[in-house]
This record gives sequence, structure tokens and C-alpha cells, in this order.
Amino acid sequence: MLPRCVCTLLRARGLPMVTSRPATSGNIVARNVYCKGPHQQPVQKVIKRPVQTMEKRRATFNDRSQFKYARRLVIKLGSAVAECQIEGRECIMVTSGAVAFGKQKLTQELLMSLSMRETLSPKDHTREDAGLLLEPRAAAAVGQSGLMSLYDAMFAQYGVKLAQVLVTKPDFYNEETRRNLFSTLSELISLNIVPIINTNDAVSPPPQADDDLAGVISIKDNDSLAAMLAAEVQADLLILMSDVDGIYTKPPSQEGARLLRTYTPDMNDTVQFGKKSRVGTGGMDGKVEAATWALEHGVSVVICNGMQEKAIKTILAGRKIGTFFTDSNHALGSTPVDIMAENARQGSRVLQTLAPEDRAHCIHTLADLLVSRQSKILEANAKDLAEATKNGVAAPLMSRLSLSSSKLKNLAVGLKQIAESSHTNVNRVLRRTRLANGLELSQITVPIGVLLVIFESRPDCLPQVAALALSSANGLLLKGGKEAVHSNKALMEIVTEALESVGATKAISLVSTREEISDLLSMEHHIDLIIPRGSSELVRSIQEQSQHIPVLGHAEGICHVYVDNSADLDKALKIGYCALLLVRASQTTVITSRLSEQGFGTSMAPTGVNDVVPKPLDKRIGGTGKSGVEGLRQTPEVVLDVRDSKCDYPAACNAMETLLLHEDLVKGGASFFVDVCSMLKKEGVTIYAGPNLSQQLTFGPPPAKSLRTEYSSLECTVEVVKNLQDAVNHIHTYGSSHTDVIVAEDPHKASEFLRQVDSACVFHNASSRFADGYRFGLGAEVGISTARIHARGPVGVEGLLTTKWVLSGDGHSASDFCEGGLEYLHESLPL
Repeated sequence: MLPRCVCTLLRARGLPMVTSRPATSGNIVARNVYCKGPHQQPVQKVIKRPVQTMEKRRATFNDRSQFKYARRLVIKLGSAVAECQIEGRECIMVTSGAVAFGKQKLTQELLMSLSMRETLSPKDHTREDAGLLLEPRAAAAVGQSGLMSLYDAMFAQYGVKLAQVLVTKPDFYNEETRRNLFSTLSELISLNIVPIINTNDAVSPPPQADDDLAGVISIKDNDSLAAMLAAEVQADLLILMSDVDGIYTKPPSQEGARLLRTYTPDMNDTVQFGKKSRVGTGGMDGKVEAATWALEHGVSVVICNGMQEKAIKTILAGRKIGTFFTDSNHALGSTPVDIMAENARQGSRVLQTLAPEDRAHCIHTLADLLVSRQSKILEANAKDLAEATKNGVAAPLMSRLSLSSSKLKNLAVGLKQIAESSHTNVNRVLRRTRLANGLELSQITVPIGVLLVIFESRPDCLPQVAALALSSANGLLLKGGKEAVHSNKALMEIVTEALESVGATKAISLVSTREEISDLLSMEHHIDLIIPRGSSELVRSIQEQSQHIPVLGHAEGICHVYVDNSADLDKALKIGYCALLLVRASQTTVITSRLSEQGFGTSMAPTGVNDVVPKPLDKRIGGTGKSGVEGLRQTPEVVLDVRDSKCDYPAACNAMETLLLHEDLVKGGASFFVDVCSMLKKEGVTIYAGPNLSQQLTFGPPPAKSLRTEYSSLECTVEVVKNLQDAVNHIHTYGSSHTDVIVAEDPHKASEFLRQVDSACVFHNASSRFADGYRFGLGAEVGISTARIHARGPVGVEGLLTTKWVLSGDGHSASDFCEGGLEYLHESLPL
């Protein structure tokens, strides 16, 4: 809707009728209708409606992550209003300070009026009491102009216009003035002007007893004024700023006071309010009353510390600032996230005190429950699949979401492998040194502490990560994708049951809402490491939001396979094909599950390259009975998909995205290049040509839009390089330091490639899909890291451990080793 000034201009030029934005005015809606022709005046039609503040409606937002959609804001004092206004939000400020501002000026005038004797007299306390001698109404009258001048100067730097609106309590109870007030506010908002609301303290009557009208909050202070305005203008969000961080369970200065990040109306009885705020006229109980009233009338509320840097911008970004008032059902009865994180810390300490056999027994129990409770788990998974199908979830996500009986059995086997390795993980001595006689130093392994693992639509990750946390004695917070909510809940139930056997039920918890995730990312005192598993968008988002907690993982999986001119070409075909088959397998997991349940058998993860290539095939399924590359060329693709899907559950991050070919393999229509293209096309792979390949082909594949693309589907880039060094340079330029492969028979070239390529995983004559924790013999993985410090590559139990130093002496002190005293031996001792 156009601002009214624009509409008036159009009407003055004789343009067609324009209807301006409706002005909300107390208990009416006023709409100006401009008729055609330059000389006709607007005719105001008044449409009666109930008083807005008497209507109770549901709050706009249920969690903080939705604040970014807030358009109309009412802010009780805030310096970031100008930036929000520039972003297109509609802001209204409610401020105070005119009395204090005016007292400063009047105090100077009072001191100037004192005689020289009074000014110099050490016994005269007039100067000390000057502020008390001033009439507040007079101070307010003097301070209003100065206060607005200050705001004008501040907002002018952003090019934002301001308007001051002075109100008194009677203005809200007189229908005519009330209607005029909100008509003015609506007009200012439509003109992109920020109204600054102040109580007119120069004429305000002295405070009186509460005289609330039905459905109308008593205007006792700026908090209740802001709540009244927010409800009347139908604001999306009300921000009340104070001198404390939010609502505490008791006065912040008292021991045991805990900040409430989320507040619901039923918590009133659990909060003890102290004295009123050091600034302003309203106490914290008044703020809670105003916030609760605004919430009942459809306005979401946050109470925060106005002294915190970029508080408003941080709140709108969905981060954990202040106390969020909500009536959302999910907040009722849920465990606060800070308590959940602290429980994980305590649970980690319990796990550390357990004997290795007890931790292993707990993991074995979890593995057994996966099999014995599979009917309940698959029933929950069926609900997720049905909802995903209804919502049109893409096929690759559907396959990752799907669970089956065979998949659960394979998970159980992997968990038992983790259990067997649990006996030597924690408290393992890595180094022993005798510093001096009777003074011995040891370095031992210990858990990192509390892990936060976030994964998308892959419920099978939950028991794997839980087992790794148990094996390493780490506390764990899990967040699964919303697509797998039923599956994750069912799996979490058996994890909790397994933890009960060792008395550590709270060591692992499932985080259920998006708001809680945003809270956890800022809890550096509770969370020690974040591991996101999912799309590159998810990983980047977590990395951006987590400012103080380290994030382990990778944002992209751009894997290369370089085929050298010394390569065994049959071997190259097999490796390249299997690297791409990973994606095809991920799209057919559901088909695999159904066929395996019909008696076609199951298989464990591959133990070598040959295992991922079809063996002579069973005639019941079809095929030529051939194996190796010839079998790849002649076997129906669905059979190959099924064969590969039976072997392992693929992760798209280790699929080949770029195939690099030595130029000798492309020149003159070399048969290998033709074979590669034919094989890929036969399997439905879309090929894109790199710039060097495009120059050599008259008619070739379409050019790749970027050489740094993770397709995560049946697509890949093929590029030509001059030699080994050119391939290495290409990988360093466009790769993501994930997994890169060389296919070569020349041992010198292979050695150079393995030495020079700086990736987490570098392979020689093996498929990139071996970059997996299970295939590495780690039992499972929490993810693959491309970081330069701590763990790198597939991260198993070892990557979830750190070390501590233990020193044992006999009354030794550092001063004993001064000149002429004891001498250091630094003697290595056997483990």
C-alpha cells in the first residue's frame, strides 16, 4: 500500500482512485478513499471494530528462530532501531529520560543562581541536594527538547526520520484522544517515520492506585505503556530493555539465581521478584506483568539487558538473548537446555568412573535392543516415511531416512565392534616420563566432555553416535532432522534404556526444537565440541552461528579421482565407477531393503575394492554371470545398485565429483576416454566438461558451471590435466580437502601424489568411497573432518578423546631444582 503523501500526489494529478493503508485507531478502522479527479476530497469511511486491546489472540512466534520474520517492532529503548528501520521493519520506540535529562540542565541553572559565599561554603549542602529541590514536571518540560535533539542527531546518521508523541494516562481512556493517538501512529508508520513515545511527565498527574479497565492494562510505567501500544498496533515483537539480563528465578544478586531463557505464564509462582530496577520507575515484576499481558494479546515479548552490545540485532537473529515469553506448548514441561547440557556434563563424569567392561556392556545392550525392538522402530520410521512422501521429500533424502530390518542388524554389528574397542579407550597411558627421582609424569586419554551432534534425516546416525559417546565416556546432546522425528524418538528410548543399566540416563539427551539448538550454539560453558552431519548448508550455518565453540566437520565433499597415464585402465574403470555408484546406491536403498526381505540375502560392509564390484550374479536376479569391469558393462544397472546397496549404507560426501584424466588418455580419441564416457552415460550419469576438455572436443558434454561443485547426485565433471603436478594443483585449487585418489602403476608418481595432496584422505588405486569410519575399522564415525587441527578424516572414538597430564611426586617443589639442587632426568619410561 502506498503512503498517503504519495496517494495525495496521485490524486492531485488526476490519476485513478487509490486506497491508502488503513489507519488503526482504537476501536475503529479508518480508510481514506480517494476518488478520480483532481478536485475531490477524500471521504473517510469509518468501520467499527472491537477495541484491539480487548481481544486476546495467539502470539505471532513460537520460538526465537522466527524473529527474523518480525516486521513491526515496539522497542522500549534501543539504539539499533535505526538499522532495523532501514531493513524494512516498522519500529516504534518507547523511551523515558526526560526528567533526568532536564534535572541536569536545571541543576546547572540552580548552581549558577547561588551566591559566591554559598558556592564556596564547605558547610552548605545546597549543591549536593540540588537535584532533590527540583520539581520533576519542570525537569521533564526542560528535558524533552534535549532528549529529542539527542535522538535526532543519532538517527540522522542513518537517514531515519523521527517524530515525538507525548501521551498521558488519560489519553488511553478517553475514546477521542485514544482514536487520534493511534491514527497518528499509523500515519507515521506508513510514512516510514519512527515514532518515539514518551509519557508527558510535564503534565502527568501523580501516581494513583491501579484502575484497570476491562481488558486494558493500567499505564503505570513505560513497560505497561509499551505493552499497550504493542497490542494496539498489532506488533509482531515487543522488546523490553532493562539493566539485567532477563528474568531470574530469584533476584540476580542472590545465590542460586538462574536466568530463565524461556518464560511461560504458568511460571509466575516460581519466580521471586526483588526490588525495582535501579533505573526507571518499573520493577521486574512490572515488566513481567506487562510482558504477560502483551503475550495474551498476541505480541511476542523478549526482556533483555539494554547494555549488551547489538542486543536487538542478536535477538532478531534468533540467538539466545534475554528471556523469551511464549505460550507455545512445546515449552511447557520441557527441560531447560542449560539443565540438559549440564546433565550431559555430569553424565560424562559418571561414564568416566565406570569400568571399561561396564561401558562395553552398555553398548552391547544398545546393540541388542536395536534388534529386539526393531518392530517398534520400523513402525515409527514408517510414520516418518509416510509424512516425507506426503511432503514430497526428494528421493535421496527418502533413502537416507529409510530404516529396514537388515539395516538395523548391520547397525547392531557395528555397535558391537565399538563395544569391543571400548576397553582401551579412556585412561589409556600414552607417555610416561621420569622427571626426577620420585617424580613421574604420565599423559593419559580422557573424553573431550560434552558433544553436540546435529544430523539431518539419518536416524541411523543416532545409535552410532550414541555408542561412540559411550565408548569415549563423553556426554552427548543429539539433534536429528525434523523428517525423522518419530524414528529418533523411538531410537532415543532404547538409548536411554541402555544407559539405565549403568546409572547414567542423563548422559545422552535428544534436543527437540530449533530454538533449543540456537541456544546450545551459544553455550560455550556447557558444550565443548559441535559436530554437524548433513548438507553443506547445514554445516556452514552451524559454523557461522557457533562463535565460541569449535565445530568439527566439513562443508563440502569435492572428491577427485586422477587417472594417470601409467594406470591400469581396467582398474581405473572399476574405481571410477564404484566412486560414482555411491550416489546411485543412496537412491535405491528402499529397493534394496525390499529385495533383501524377499530372500535375496544380505552382506556386510566391503573389505576390499573387489567387494564393491559385482561377483558372478545369481540367475534369480539376472545378469551375465561375469564379474569385474566386463560385468559392470553388461549387468543391468538396478542389479548393480542392489548389490552395492546391500554392502554398505553410503554417504554422499565421499562420492567422486571430478574425474581428472591425463591428457594422453584423451588425445586422438583414446579408447579409454570413450569407455569412461560410455560407462557413465549407461548408468545415467550426466557429464560436464572442464574448460581444458571443452577445448579439445568439437562435440562434447556441456561445460561445467564451476570446477568447485559438489553434485551429490548422478552428475560429475571430467577434466584433462597435463601431468601429475597439474592434477595436484587442480585438487589444491578446487578441492575441499576431503578425499582424493590417484590411479597409477608408477610407484614414484603414486608416492608423489600421496605426499603432495593435502587432504584428509589420500588413496592410491582404491575408491574414494572407502573414506568411511566403518571401512577404516573404526566401528562407526561421528563424521568426516577436513579441519587442520585435532581429528581429521573419518572421526571415530580416537577423535573424541583428548589428553591430560598426571604428575606424581613426593613433596617436590619447583624451587628444589634451582642451581645446586635436584636435576631433571627426563627419562622415558615403558608404558
